[in-house]
Amino acid sequence: MKKFVAFITIVVLGLFYAEKKGLLPNSLSSLLSQIGSYQEVNITQIYDNTDMFHKKNVSVKGYISDYQERVSKRGNRYTVFQLYNDYGSMTVHYQGHMGLSSGLRICLKGEFLKEKRVRNLRFYNQIEADSATILN
Repeated sequence: MKKFVAFITIVVLGLFYAEKKGLLPNSLSSLLSQIGSYQEVNITQIYDNTDMFHKKNVSVKGYISDYQERVSKRGNRYTVFQLYNDYGSMTVHYQGHMGLSSGLRICLKGEFLKEKRVRNLRFYNQIEADSATILN
């Protein structure tokens, strides 16, 4: 496994080097630029295309409701809330406490998951948050 990880690391670094030197075709260069980027979408677009957005980085603007900071039985801190806008609402999960509150308007960045399994539980159509920026 370590050899595989080392190989992938070398390949990715080589691709970034080649891209910087202008040695890649535009389509591959464009693909590399999308790694780690977030696609700006609304909630309806996600619900209408759950298969397409599954495990994709998304950016969604909306308001927070039902904001809850919790601690699991194992002592892990997490945050759960609903993000809503004119297009609907969606559950958001974050590992840790975000320090936000209900009523705030935010730009949320995270990974959409059509289905998430945690031990014997299943969660559907939620965003695993990476970050949130408070908007005016």
